[in-house]
Amino acid sequence: MIAQIVNFFVGLGASAGAILFSAFLAGIYAFVTLMWNRKTVRDRETIVLLNQTSWDHDYIKVRNLFAKHRDNHNGLTTCCNDTETEDYKSIIQFLNYYELIAIGIQNGILSESVYQMFFLTRYVKDWQKSKAFIAQVRINSKNELIFIQFEALAKKWEKSHAISSDE
Repeated sequence: MIAQIVNFFVGLGASAGAILFSAFLAGIYAFVTLMWNRKTVRDRETIVLLNQTSWDHDYIKVRNLFAKHRDNHNGLTTCCNDTETEDYKSIIQFLNYYELIAIGIQNGILSESVYQMFFLTRYVKDWQKSKAFIAQVRINSKNELIFIQFEALAKKWEKSHAISSDE
């Protein structure tokens, strides 16, 4: 392949071939640089998001409430019955955060590898503990697409990293 490209440029003549070959190499360099910069920005933005949320008081509050119910003997399902309670709304808010993370990763806005380094096991285990709650939310709302990106990403990681549930 490379030999064919070089032969093409040589066939154009010395100066024209050299100019076009230089332009070709510059284009490749620009493309590689652009891709590297995009990866760097995605990684940096993921770290910024993780840092900001780890200090955000609202996030900490809903995360702790989610963890309290998740680790409860009956799990999150105790919050399914009354959709007007603050606990229910906080759990939905926390799961929405996971959904946004999955959407950001799926669309290349956030770095999957960086997020995995921080939260791989917790993300998957939270999905595993949330399944029944999410199923009930889907039934109550008559919408099977609720938290579908969270589910897809968690299942992908669960399978690729062989993370089993504690149950």
